[in-house]
Amino acid sequence: MRTRRAVVLSVLAGVALGAIPVQALHAQAKPPVYVVIDVRDVNDAQAYGAIVRAPAASLAVTKYNGRYLSRGSQVTALDGKASKFLTVVSFDSADQAQTWYNSPEQATVNSVREKSTKSRVLMVQGLSSLP
Repeated sequence: MRTRRAVVLSVLAGVALGAIPVQALHAQAKPPVYVVIDVRDVNDAQAYGAIVRAPAASLAVTKYNGRYLSRGSQVTALDGKASKFLTVVSFDSADQAQTWYNSPEQATVNSVREKSTKSRVLMVQGLSSLP
C-alpha cells in the first residue's frame, strides 16, 4: 500500500512540476503587434516623398526592432477607396511599437507625415497561433 501511495504521489508531483515550464512557455509566446500607416491623401508630395526616401524612417524602424512587412504605393482596394501609400511594420510587442512611435527619430517622420498627408497610424495585435 505504501508503494502504491509513493508511486501516485510521485506521478502527481511530476505532472505538477511539468506543468510549470509548459505554462511559462505559453506565457512567453506573445503574439506580434502590427503598426499600419495608412496614407489616404498627399497634400505635399515633395515633402512626403523626401521623408519616405530618407534613411531616417527605415533606421528608426530597425533601431526599435521593427520589420517592414509592406511599404508601398501599389495598393489595390477590394472594397472602398484605396490608400495612396500603405506601410505595415511588425514588432514583437506593443511596448516596442510604442517606443518606436514615440522615439525622437520617428517624431520627425511623423511631423512631416502629419503636415503633408491625410493619414492615420493604427496598432493591432496579431494572432499567437492560427486556429
